[in-house]
Amino acid sequence: MSTEITAVPVPVLAVSLETLPEAAVPVGDEFKVLIEVVNRGTVAADTTTVTLDVPAGASFVHAIGEGTESEGVITWTVNDLPPGDEAAQLVAAMRSPASAGGLELQAVASTVSNGKPITDTATESLMVTGTAVLDLQLALGEEESVAPGDLLDLEYRFQNMGNTDADNVNICIDEDLSNHLY
Repeated sequence: MSTEITAVPVPVLAVSLETLPEAAVPVGDEFKVLIEVVNRGTVAADTTTVTLDVPAGASFVHAIGEGTESEGVITWTVNDLPPGDEAAQLVAAMRSPASAGGLELQAVASTVSNGKPITDTATESLMVTGTAVLDLQLALGEEESVAPGDLLDLEYRFQNMGNTDADNVNICIDEDLSNHLY
């Protein structure tokens, strides 16, 4: 007795999204959501639907790429997405809530091939703030290894990712890092 298995080529959707600005948006300001959908499969996706939920507290401004909004969901239809090609430009503009907090954005791309649903989801977080948002990073030098007695170069990077000035910022560094190295 033998079993015959037939492989059926299908589209493979990969969706990604990013926000502009990237990390934080001021209270009540407009921001953009950029969505990209790629077909990594071996056959075209006939009709792909892409949705983006408008987060609670945020409001829809407009969509580029023939996107429409209904009941808090922005929807685009991408016809004939061939393997390897990017979707048409999918951009949504929204206004952030009137109070500080976080927004969770989710984009879903879906199609049907041979009667089977194919989907992919991407999420991105965006902070809504009316304050300074301070980011301090420690970067190591280019050394691949540090031998006993060698000096290690460190670089501190400080960035205000918020939307107001950070006044009177003090950075205190313990010069004896021996208790903090693992």
